Amino acid sequence: TQVVDYIRHLPPSKNVFYIGSFYMAEIAALSDRVIGPITRYSVHDGADPIIIFGPYQRGALTRLDPQYHADMQKQLCRKTVLENASYLLCVMKPEYYSSFTK
Repeated sequence: TQVVDYIRHLPPSKNVFYIGSFYMAEIAALSDRVIGPITRYSVHDGADPIIIFGPYQRGALTRLDPQYHADMQKQLCRKTVLENASYLLCVMKPEYYSSFTK
């Protein structure tokens, strides 16, 4: 509920994106928000998009190399805004999202 509440209280102009094929269907349905793949980010989506990492990327359900999440977080995240055992939400680094607007 922590993650759902956070996303529900984001302004409508603030978008949430996932990385790769790690769609968060449960969070999208519970928060009543569209969560899109980061490759669909555009300049019209506004600044400081939120990236969500879920249980298949971190935590007990992951089958990924333990270093995967740390590397992705370091590469993509400017600031962590919410973290628990299964999810991490962060503000994407401007230098990363600017690559999608060219």
